[in-house]
Amino acid sequence: MSSVTAGHGAASTVEIIPVTDLPEFRPGDNLAAAIAQAAPWLRDGDVVVITSKVVSKCEGRIVPAPKMSKRETSCGAS
Repeated sequence: MSSVTAGHGAASTVEIIPVTDLPEFRPGDNLAAAIAQAAPWLRDGDVVVITSKVVSKCEGRIVPAPKMSKRETSCGAS
């Protein structure tokens, strides 16, 4: 937990609480429902930060990685 000083001289508290026990998301999964189920302690006014990667996965916006040859993988290319 950390304190952030607002512009008016008042101190506000910011808590960062991870939402754990979420599944590996797949296209079509309901991200909001999964978060609500995993974090029943969320209240109106809470800010939830979600990565664009998980949103893309749920939306089915996935691009397969290009195939690599045996030579590329053995050389440590990524």
